[in-house]
Amino acid sequence: MSHDRIYQRLREHLAYLKLTAAAEVLAPKLDAAQKTKPSYTAFLEDLLRAEVEATERRRLAGRLRFAHFPVLKRLEDFDFDAQPDLDRSLVEELATLRFVEEKANVCKGRLKRLTVAGRKGQHLGSDASGFGVLLPWLLEGLQ
Repeated sequence: MSHDRIYQRLREHLAYLKLTAAAEVLAPKLDAAQKTKPSYTAFLEDLLRAEVEATERRRLAGRLRFAHFPVLKRLEDFDFDAQPDLDRSLVEELATLRFVEEKANVCKGRLKRLTVAGRKGQHLGSDASGFGVLLPWLLEGLQ
């Protein structure tokens, strides 16, 4: 079987398995492999990493859509200087969403707007969709 025919079959297999990101990067990955001569395992890992990263991006986008955040902001972009009373270390601790795993009550103290904490949780892979829906209601009485 010719090299071109094998390449086409490989793309068909990837398409059949719905590995579209891997199919898209197949040609450049094969070209790079021709030059660097990685092991079969290393090449396959590199190819599948592209698919995994694309899947992670799609899932994050879906979680963010499902959370219905009123404004999409990132904690890294938050201007803590504009809110000097806001405890930055508390905000960063809440953004880890450790309290979700520990089932801790975070509503004991005063909080300011922390919708960004839910967004950070989405990046960490947490199913914080309920958090995103409840957060404005929880914070309403605490501000």
